[in-house]
Amino acid sequence: MSDIRFNQWLHQSGTGGVTQLSSGHVGIGTTNPLIPVHSGNNAVLNVGVVTANNIYAGTINGTLALSDISGINGSFTSDLTVNGPNLNISDKIRHVGDTNTAIRFPLNDTITFETNGIERLRIDNIGHAGLTTTGALKIPVGNDSQRPSSSVAGDIRYNTTSQTLEFYTGAAWVGTNAAPSINSITGDIYNGMTSTLVINCSDISASGNDVKYSNNSTGATIATDTSATTSGSDITSTIPAAVYNTAVGTVIKIEVLNGSGVLSSNSVTKTIIASPSGGTITSAGGYRYHTFAQGTTNFVNTISNLSVQYLVVAGGGGGGGNQGGGGGGAGGYRTGSATLATGNFQAVVGAGGNNGGNGSTAGAAGSDGGNSSFNGLTSTGGGGGVNMRTGGAQGQNGRSGGSGGGASHWMTGNFTGGAGTSGQGYAGGDARDTESLGHNGGAGGGAGAEGTDGQGAYGGNGGNGSTWLNGVTYAGGGGGGCYYNNNSGGATYSIGGGAGTGGGGRGHRNTGNQMSTNYTAPTTDTNGVDGYGGGGGGGGSNPGDGGDGVVIVRYAG
Repeated sequence: MSDIRFNQWLHQSGTGGVTQLSSGHVGIGTTNPLIPVHSGNNAVLNVGVVTANNIYAGTINGTLALSDISGINGSFTSDLTVNGPNLNISDKIRHVGDTNTAIRFPLNDTITFETNGIERLRIDNIGHAGLTTTGALKIPVGNDSQRPSSSVAGDIRYNTTSQTLEFYTGAAWVGTNAAPSINSITGDIYNGMTSTLVINCSDISASGNDVKYSNNSTGATIATDTSATTSGSDITSTIPAAVYNTAVGTVIKIEVLNGSGVLSSNSVTKTIIASPSGGTITSAGGYRYHTFAQGTTNFVNTISNLSVQYLVVAGGGGGGGNQGGGGGGAGGYRTGSATLATGNFQAVVGAGGNNGGNGSTAGAAGSDGGNSSFNGLTSTGGGGGVNMRTGGAQGQNGRSGGSGGGASHWMTGNFTGGAGTSGQGYAGGDARDTESLGHNGGAGGGAGAEGTDGQGAYGGNGGNGSTWLNGVTYAGGGGGGCYYNNNSGGATYSIGGGAGTGGGGRGHRNTGNQMSTNYTAPTTDTNGVDGYGGGGGGGGSNPGDGGDGVVIVRYAG
């Protein structure tokens, strides 16, 4: 009866009072309590003593404080939704089953985050946020193409392309790696010639480093080498033409920009030095060539320990005179290489030998070419081609030299070409009795082959020369002269000897109805070519002179 009277009393309160259903649910301000204790008017739920270890699912509007629920050590069996503005916690929020992981409020205006019972992150009362651990902060990672499409100022990421931490300024992404510093530079800048510098640096990018060259006095940028290569801590720069063509004595400031465009914190200066001089200077294929003509001239070296290669060609021998005169031998051909100190190095270039004239003098011949030398290497002048004489000693053996001169012949007898010098050139051609009324001269030898023999009314072809590192052929022998006499059944034609490749002169033919395909003006002989050391062509009353020799020095630059 007392329970019924309690229920009646509860119901007398109406909707604003207390209602108990047969289910046991109690409603405060509601006639349809959905949970064991249901406040229907959104008032603060005040529970004095709760003996159950569970707080059942529900919604709390307003403020739920620890003072509102006491004696509860259980857990919510479902989601808890707090519709009010605040959930007030005095110290920490802990992870269920992992109580050493928590969000804490240790001080006013301070929040911390803990894992394994250790504070890892703290945000303080002035907005400073910091990791309080020896670990690392993980940030976004990607290449240039993976940058955010809509970046805002302050965005930060690691760029795998430039291998640097970068941030967005609001206008562009800027790398934060340290400015490079230059430790040393190996090499020099020489006026008028290309060369390389090796720049040892700290804090450079793995690739994409540039080298900036400026006038140290004016500060004006001369050029930037954007093709520099990087290997470890070394940057190799091929000096731009605008830099090495600057006047001797100009001080050049050298700086480095890393792959992110950060300029080096320091610079190094180099003063432009006069490049090596002497002779005629040309450049081709990454080399500088100093070419020295006949006479004596100095190669002036300004580069310490300069690695050079050189060609030394002596003067060619003069051609022998008269109808079957022999061709002049090419000047001796020698090559060398060395590492030179700074200083003067004498280049001596021999002149070509004079021709032998018309052959009227007994034993006459074209003169030998002059010797050439450089850095202790000497080449011997080419042997002169000998004259053919009418009467007396009518044929002669050729003269020896760097390459031998050709022999001469008058209808009868065999005569031998002059010997060449081992390692410099080949022998001259013989003159042979193969046609009783023909006159022939053997050809001069060349640096690459012997002169061919004269036979009958054919003059021998000059021996070919040799091709040096610059792709040019030097030291060709002169062709032998020839003559035919159609009286008494003699020859009906003659062919003068062709010029050896490498500056040899062609041989003369006196008359006849045929010609050699080796030249276009068959009735005249020619000189050996100056600067090639070619032998002069033989035959006729005015045979060819030998060509002057040459000395060439080359080095990278």
